[in-house]
Amino acid sequence: MCLLMVSKPGAIPSEDDLVCACSNNPDGFGYAIRTKDTIITGRGLDWEQTVDRYLTVRNKYAGGWAMFHARLATHGSVVKDNCHPFRVGGSTKTILAHNGILPIDVPKGDNRSDTRFFAESALPQKVKNLDNKKWFKKLEKWATGNKIAIMSVNDGLKKPIYIVNESLGHWDSDGNWWSNDSYKYNFYRYSLKSYDDWNDADLNEDTDDETLREFQNQALIEGWCWNCDSDLGDESFYIGECVTCLLCLECFKVDYECDCYRGGRFKYIQGRLDNEWSRADF
Repeated sequence: MCLLMVSKPGAIPSEDDLVCACSNNPDGFGYAIRTKDTIITGRGLDWEQTVDRYLTVRNKYAGGWAMFHARLATHGSVVKDNCHPFRVGGSTKTILAHNGILPIDVPKGDNRSDTRFFAESALPQKVKNLDNKKWFKKLEKWATGNKIAIMSVNDGLKKPIYIVNESLGHWDSDGNWWSNDSYKYNFYRYSLKSYDDWNDADLNEDTDDETLREFQNQALIEGWCWNCDSDLGDESFYIGECVTCLLCLECFKVDYECDCYRGGRFKYIQGRLDNEWSRADF
């Protein structure tokens, strides 16, 4: 899943929101802050240190755009080198972070994450096209269900930041854009509706599978996730899982337990959206 946050000039997210985001996405953290001519970045596997460094630097350079990323590993090792953000093609002038699973096949034996591979090997030769509206829409279609933030001080680009599939996330009232709701509550700690919610629904640990499935299906019909209680939007129904907690809407299992999702359904749907931008040829 991961959590990607982008801040407008002057906007600073609360420490509580960042800590919650890191708790729910604990596999590495990083940030990028744009100054007039440079981009300041930092990455690490210790959320306390990374959040503290980010807020310290952000308060000093609050006048530019900024981004923060908390990773939940789906591809690649849990190491600092796979923490977002990444340099696009090795350039310090263009930085990228991502939330989702990209329709890219990382070569066998390559320990890079899908995002790192995308930033280092797939995007660099095409980054100049970001200002081309037609190409940008094509990129959003290829990356359906994914959100990508690309920050740049490159003189060849017109904007300081580009958010791919921005509409799939949301802006808060303080000027921060969030790729999902995992900064709002700790759904991994309180994911199963075990106490009041179970009792209100006359469910308990001994509830038979048929009754539980009925409850799950009713929640699906009403448009909310029985696992984390968040609303299910168009994106969730399109990719077949809750975008907040990654609960599969077919088998009602979370991402790491679901064979439906892991079997490649999501990648297949994305890969056939556009014949030219297939998984084999970005």
